[in-house]
Amino acid sequence: MSEAKYAVLIGNSEFPQDPKLLQPLRCPPKDIAALNSTLKSPKHGRFTKTIVLENKASDEILREINEVLTDAQKGDLVLIYYSGHGKLNVLGALHLATIDTRLKILDTTAIPVRRIRDLMDASAANKFILILDCCYSGKVGDAFLKGGVEEQLQEVSGGNSGRGIYIMTASTGIQVAQEKERDEYSLLTKYLLDGIREGKADFDDDGSVTISDLFKYVSESMRQESFQAPMKWDLNVQGDSLVIARTGQAKGTRRGNEIEQLLYHRLRFRDRYIIAGLTVGGALGGGLGLFLMRLPISLLLFGSNDFIVTRLFTLFYSGAIFGGALALGIALAAQLWKAGEDPEKQSAPLRWARKSRSASNLALLLCTVTFAIAYLCLAVLGGIDLEMKRLIPSLAIGLALGFGLSLSLYGQPTAGTRLGWRGWTLRIGIAGIVFALVQLHSVVDRTATLPIVTWGTEFYARYLVTSDSRWMQEMSARPSLLSYVAEGDAFLVGIALAVGVTLGLTKAADSLARWVATVQPDRE
Repeated sequence: MSEAKYAVLIGNSEFPQDPKLLQPLRCPPKDIAALNSTLKSPKHGRFTKTIVLENKASDEILREINEVLTDAQKGDLVLIYYSGHGKLNVLGALHLATIDTRLKILDTTAIPVRRIRDLMDASAANKFILILDCCYSGKVGDAFLKGGVEEQLQEVSGGNSGRGIYIMTASTGIQVAQEKERDEYSLLTKYLLDGIREGKADFDDDGSVTISDLFKYVSESMRQESFQAPMKWDLNVQGDSLVIARTGQAKGTRRGNEIEQLLYHRLRFRDRYIIAGLTVGGALGGGLGLFLMRLPISLLLFGSNDFIVTRLFTLFYSGAIFGGALALGIALAAQLWKAGEDPEKQSAPLRWARKSRSASNLALLLCTVTFAIAYLCLAVLGGIDLEMKRLIPSLAIGLALGFGLSLSLYGQPTAGTRLGWRGWTLRIGIAGIVFALVQLHSVVDRTATLPIVTWGTEFYARYLVTSDSRWMQEMSARPSLLSYVAEGDAFLVGIALAVGVTLGLTKAADSLARWVATVQPDRE
């Protein structure tokens, strides 16, 4: 015959007989409801029977305790829990306040802890747990430590593991117990529930929570948060420490969860650095690509002067912004895609991306958006009017260019891989054509003004009136030549950005891969 487990859960929050001296409490009803759910659960407590007594009179509570202790047989476990006000009589004996309690006549309107001990002594059961979450609960020792040392340490007959009386209190005999405004449960009960439900008290990771495990966790946690010092007694104990509940997890799960959590934090730390590293790599690549493309053209057509040098560094800055925006889109897409493998972390965009079965679709979207935002920001910094008629075309151009460049970066190589000549041809071809088409819009529509146009017509037309070079004189005399040059230059700008971002991302990915392997290895 299997051993039964009984629980009597007492919670008193209202004290109408003495409202001035016994203030109402908020947590006791929630305490006993949560414990009842936990103890009855097949996952955790597996208790045979639980009795919940909320705001009941002292005589009714004693009657229920007496009935349970009378029904319990040898080998059964009886748990008695109280949450409410603990009060001391004139002799210093602990009493548990109930709905009919009056402090003036405490001995006859409350539950003397000594009475609970007498009922336990008369019971056939030999496993008892008493948990008191109330003020002065440490005074319970006066009622239970009634004899000499020999009586408390004696070994009773029988081979039942974990037999004896186990007592846990929320405070010492001179401390009050707390219920904090931000907490749903009383302080002791909060950590009792955490220790069982979350498996935090399962220090040996065997899937079960003993009284010793639970007190160790509760004591450490409460001392970190509060002045309260919980107390524990084991009386007439024989055998191993009594198991009060199960964590609901397989043996070794807690350790596995700790390792998983540690790895998750390490991976989050690593992922932030990967995103930053790839963004910087793309920014440097884009800036250098545009700078190096324009450098020989500028020197050939305009010669060397301070204005050209300033212009070139402005181009590097613009290229770095564009390249960084594209790289950020790719880096974010990669990390979000990986996060999307966990169904609990999937947002709507991640669900869409995973449904489409292509991380590149997500990268394409993010690259387009980040580039368009960067383009619009540079346009505003470059002096564009903050009017819808100017902002909307600028945003449209940014989206067009961003989509084109993102499409060319669609198959971004990972660390240790290369594109090959077909991949490079497709990449630079798409990027160059997109920029040429946008520039063609400016050539055809002479009234169109493109903000921060770092390629094509504006770049050359700016110097026609000031330069006396033969190239500038030739283009001044033949306006159509300027259009051809502008188209070719825009094509080269697209190629420069695509090549720069690709090389910057690849180099950054190679460096990060070596760093990750050395400093923060993967889960495997």
